[in-house]
Amino acid sequence: MSKKTTSRKKRTKKAAKRNAPKYPSWQGPGNFPDGPFVSGINPQSHISYQRYMEEGLAFIHPNFKLKVYRRADASEYPSFIPKKDVRVQIRWGDEIKHEWFVEKEFFEKGNSKKEDREYMRGHADIYLQAAKKAVDTAKKAKTK
Repeated sequence: MSKKTTSRKKRTKKAAKRNAPKYPSWQGPGNFPDGPFVSGINPQSHISYQRYMEEGLAFIHPNFKLKVYRRADASEYPSFIPKKDVRVQIRWGDEIKHEWFVEKEFFEKGNSKKEDREYMRGHADIYLQAAKKAVDTAKKAKTK
């Protein structure tokens, strides 16, 4: 018996680059009209949402800090689920700039799958881009 050989045409790097979309699925032109947000972190790294946010904020300005709380007051935050959610704050020094809830596992777990990484960075880049815009407008106002 002889084996069948199939001649499959390989997809070259040039063809892959030519057919690739301009933006990743979570960074469409509607989300970022100025183009995709670049956080300065290797897009292939398997770091967690928490570490990605910390490094991205430090890259934008050293005064930005990420504070994570495992507990929240039930009367103030009724949707918070203890031991499942975490409360995350972006701070400028000691001043709270933004606060949100996220699942603990999603926030602390590293992302080895490409789809998970894109989804996580889609969430994180929205906050990082807002922080970058705030720093840029403050710098422009200071120079005027």
